[in-house]
Amino acid sequence: MSFVDRSYSRQASHFQINDRELYERFELDSIDRWRHGRMYDSVLPLIQPEDSWLTVGDGRYGSDAFFLKQRGVNHVLPTDLSETLLEIGKAKGIIVDYRIENAENMSFEDGAFDWAFCKESYHHFPRPMIAVYEMLRVAREGLVLIEPNDGLIESRHLAGHWQGWEVFKRSLINLVKRKLKKQVYYPFGGYENAGNFIFTISRRELEKVALGIDLPWVAFKGLNDHYEIGYEAELATSDNPRFMDLKRKIAAADERVRKGKGPYALLTAVLGKKMLTKQMEDALKGAGYEVIHLPRNPYISSQV
Repeated sequence: MSFVDRSYSRQASHFQINDRELYERFELDSIDRWRHGRMYDSVLPLIQPEDSWLTVGDGRYGSDAFFLKQRGVNHVLPTDLSETLLEIGKAKGIIVDYRIENAENMSFEDGAFDWAFCKESYHHFPRPMIAVYEMLRVAREGLVLIEPNDGLIESRHLAGHWQGWEVFKRSLINLVKRKLKKQVYYPFGGYENAGNFIFTISRRELEKVALGIDLPWVAFKGLNDHYEIGYEAELATSDNPRFMDLKRKIAAADERVRKGKGPYALLTAVLGKKMLTKQMEDALKGAGYEVIHLPRNPYISSQV
């Protein structure tokens, strides 16, 4: 069995069935719902009622599909490598249907959906860039990724001479935390228990993907988040000290970004396959996206 086969086999069997997690993900007022809702809100400028969406790596009960429908996506199909939790999601009415798909080799025809959506799953794939091309293949309009931002790459673009110290300090803190927990620490990335390397994304990395296959535009939006063990099922209300503590920590991270002292923790990236309309561009910019019109390949561009 090849490394890739072993990795996917471990991923397919690496799941948890946890009634509390169901509460955390779908309870309207939970901190977990609030945190992830901020990420799902980033797709609002792209949503058209008639469009169809495919969610990839949506193995936690089909929660991505569920929350996209909450935001106006009428036609969405969740997919994952394992059916275990998707079947529970279907039985509980969270989703209507699902498909078992390998993100690196999907069975759908070219352009079967308008949009492909992959939230916090890219970093689980053994060969995530293959999955990116597959998701773009099956999408007519484009791909949306929401993933951890590559801090090592992004920090190099920050202004100021203290940036090296900031990166070193964060790395040192992470090293101490992992040593205390007796975890293996890799300064340039690590591995999950399921066996996969933990990938991240960056603006430049995805710009090059888009340029290489002659896409007309990309858009990026940074987002900070904060996770605390035990906060998930707490109420996201102003009278909850834990929720207010979490909001303060996110606000502090936002301030560090504003001052150029660090990159965003998460990055939403949109890779567009069709020419961008002014209406959508205005909506993206209004939502805080940086929209980049890419030069087209003068030798093979179809200019669609």
